[in-house]
Amino acid sequence: MLPRRQCDIGNYAKYPYHTFYQCVYCERRADAGNRKQCRGCGKYQWHRGPTTIWIDLDEDLAYFVALVLSDGHIMKSSHGIEFFNNDRKLIDVFSKLSLQLFGIKVHEYPERRSKMYRVRIYSKLVCNLLQKIGVPRGNKSKIISLPKIIAKSPLNVIAAFMAAIIDGDGNL
Repeated sequence: MLPRRQCDIGNYAKYPYHTFYQCVYCERRADAGNRKQCRGCGKYQWHRGPTTIWIDLDEDLAYFVALVLSDGHIMKSSHGIEFFNNDRKLIDVFSKLSLQLFGIKVHEYPERRSKMYRVRIYSKLVCNLLQKIGVPRGNKSKIISLPKIIAKSPLNVIAAFMAAIIDGDGNL
């Protein structure tokens, strides 16, 4: 998190997305490295410490975060993200971004009474990442300010974030 005057175009903030242990013999992945032997091949001393996948806070992720802030929320009961909108094109953009950024397909739930579209993503990793960036958990009934990490990002990231806010419902 650099101050604004030190940030230059191309310097994206990085967030740890997923940490796992990988077997050096059979390349099997595990979330915890407490076991003395690998579950895949059964060999001892099977990993050399945790491996972390980092994700950049670039234009695509900033657009996704702003869509969740404007017309979506992180569900309290389960590890999921719910997104509502009446524009089919925006639903398609949300679906493509979730597949591109995280490799997760969305589940669509049609609304029968209204012309709203509702989609959900179920992933604990994505929920944790969005909370680190600054998206609150649960239904948002309060005014949300611009996340500090977005404000300290390059101008193209801020522009993508503001474009998604305007595309959503325009309230921040």
